[in-house]
Amino acid sequence: MDVSRYTDTTELKFEIEFITPTFLGGADGNGEIRTAPFKNLIRRWWRIVNGKLSPDELWKKEAELFGSTEKNPDIVEANKHRKSSEKQPEIFGKSKIEIKILERKCSIVNNKIDIGSFETEYGSMPISTYLGYGAIGKKYIETKSVIELQLLCPLEYKNELINTIFLIHLFGTIGSRSHNGWGSLYITPRNFNFMPDIVFNSFSNWENIVGSKKNYPYLVGKDEKGVLCWKTGNCRSWSEALSEIGSVYHELVNEIKKNCYDLNCRKLLGFATGKERMPSHFLIKVVKTKVKIGDNVAIRYYGQILHIPYIVNMANWSSKQQMDASSFIHQYLDKKLYGWQRNPTGGTSK
Repeated sequence: MDVSRYTDTTELKFEIEFITPTFLGGADGNGEIRTAPFKNLIRRWWRIVNGKLSPDELWKKEAELFGSTEKNPDIVEANKHRKSSEKQPEIFGKSKIEIKILERKCSIVNNKIDIGSFETEYGSMPISTYLGYGAIGKKYIETKSVIELQLLCPLEYKNELINTIFLIHLFGTIGSRSHNGWGSLYITPRNFNFMPDIVFNSFSNWENIVGSKKNYPYLVGKDEKGVLCWKTGNCRSWSEALSEIGSVYHELVNEIKKNCYDLNCRKLLGFATGKERMPSHFLIKVVKTKVKIGDNVAIRYYGQILHIPYIVNMANWSSKQQMDASSFIHQYLDKKLYGWQRNPTGGTSK
């Protein structure tokens, strides 16, 4: 796409490292890297950057930036009062952003993934299978693979797209089973700087988020303890971190089955039936970090779980039940893991 027709276009360059195996590709299961999934990822987190807009305002702004075949209601209304020769195109049209892959240093492999196992009533279960059912066994982008992306966009959207990329750096994953930690990403800006204070200040009280009745993910939540994000202690490898957070997730599911069945807590972790499908409100990611050990700096990894709260419009599942279910999970995670900007109560540092 030629964006030269847009005045005041800006360029954002950034490097993406794949921290965990990433299942990207076509229907045949062969791993491949295309720009479309990254554009979809940016679009999804851009909605959260702009989450305080009304649903109608958000839809219109998203259509203007990312493109849509829908009609722009403002233009439709204005055209009513224009002569035929003066009418403007009513369709939002093409996207105003373009993404290019400038460089790639990637390996596509089909190696066995072994990150340990846990015991169930039916026997031993590999953690990789538990977290990656349906994806494990297919080709994937190997860890430590790197790509450099170029994002072209109108200058007026620059800051909110920088904030979007920062949210992806903090919480974003990509590809199949990415809600369970596969496709964890680490982003390094090349020609811009992140603005963390602006992003952190946009996080909102989770009870207010749920109380707003917006039935889609639109803000990162927090409570009196901090952001609704929990982490393990530092680990020496991504596999150790994913194993640890995966084990906690499995224990959480068992705890829900035992003590939170009536509140339908399990639905917050995602479900699919013949009539309905809802992704998990809780996102697992493996994060790469740098720690100082004596006079040296070492690379470490930790697993984290983020809650993106929002109301689900569903018969026989009230707002109060959904909030009580969320509180149950929050309290459990506070006991099992460190807080990410919260009061640390669990976990082990390594």
